[in-house]
Amino acid sequence: MQLTTARLSAKPGMNLLQRYTAWDHSREQRLLEHWALERTKGKTRFVLHEAFKFTVFLAAYFDVTGHFSGRSDNMFSFWLYMGLYAAGGLFAGYMEWESREGKYKKALLNGSLQRPFDNRLIPH
Repeated sequence: MQLTTARLSAKPGMNLLQRYTAWDHSREQRLLEHWALERTKGKTRFVLHEAFKFTVFLAAYFDVTGHFSGRSDNMFSFWLYMGLYAAGGLFAGYMEWESREGKYKKALLNGSLQRPFDNRLIPH
């Protein structure tokens, strides 16, 4: 019985590297198509959403590690850290936006990106 995966464009005789390359190409294509839809919601929304996720993750992580290490901070330092996490999250979100936009525009110029299925969506 021969195992082939249409999603990975697996064909008889493909070696592991060729299968990985096909999978990676289809993954990049899906990410770019998703980005085409995500960017229509706006840069501000994306950056704030990423900053929120970043802040919540870091606050939870350092709370748990502080709990196990026996370290306890006062309320002032908690809010200071939350402000720093939020500022770092804004920076990380902005950098992520720029990175994804660069990849998206490069793919559009190269013609390697298939147009999104819905052309009615117009980015802000």
